[in-house]
Amino acid sequence: MTKSGRDRIRVALTFIAESSHGMEGKRGCLIVGTAVELATFDAEVAQRVTAALRQSETLMVDLIGQGQVDGSISVAIDRKVTARLMLCLLQGMRVIGKTGRSRKEMMAVADAAMKLLG
Repeated sequence: MTKSGRDRIRVALTFIAESSHGMEGKRGCLIVGTAVELATFDAEVAQRVTAALRQSETLMVDLIGQGQVDGSISVAIDRKVTARLMLCLLQGMRVIGKTGRSRKEMMAVADAAMKLLG
């Protein structure tokens, strides 16, 4: 059985929540770390970070669109804006994970994000 767009977004949010707590969370994310530390000073690094983030955002746009077509996500939401919001949320979860948050706290964020999809 094919997963709905909503289900696929839930998988992504759960993966990030699971990667954003405990020791793994404290290690952080290569993209986030590179964006914060190096992208300001190195144009090539900035270009690569931008491409990686754009790819993630495009995936979210596609998943939201899939969910709108299959009826699992409200057609009233703006796909592009919501995808960008999800990207910010996902990357922010990786940053917050570096502060030693618990699995329960990070899963609560994923649960709240799902409510944005209507």
